[in-house]
Amino acid sequence: LCSSFADGPYSLMALRFVFGCFYGIGVGPSITLQIETSPAAWRGHLVNFGCIFFAVGEVFAACLMVWFMPNIDGLEAAKNWRFLTALSVVPGVLLFPFAVLLLQESPHFLVSRGRPQEAAASVRAIAYMCGREDLMEEFKP
Repeated sequence: LCSSFADGPYSLMALRFVFGCFYGIGVGPSITLQIETSPAAWRGHLVNFGCIFFAVGEVFAACLMVWFMPNIDGLEAAKNWRFLTALSVVPGVLLFPFAVLLLQESPHFLVSRGRPQEAAASVRAIAYMCGREDLMEEFKP
């Protein structure tokens, strides 16, 4: 979204570079959290499904380009690039509430913050999702 406020090509490149850095920092932990909290049989499929969302995002961006900027050069393109860049945020904004509601904190994060009971509940939920409730018999927070 910040890219739509760029005042020239150099600031746009700088903002896109910063976005790329933060995106790169976030991909590893997101895949780790996906794998950590999903049943073993689903793990590969979920990671691949996440990659499919990347491809869908590329198609979404291409559709936006065709719709709002059919000609890359000219005055119309100069007017629409900010709107196009702002619209690229829409899928993330729509999915954010689901992420907040469905994702739970990592047990490691909870323990490091001094919340062992919540960490134990998180481990129980993960064990339940993975079909390994038998492991919880020996677990004591």
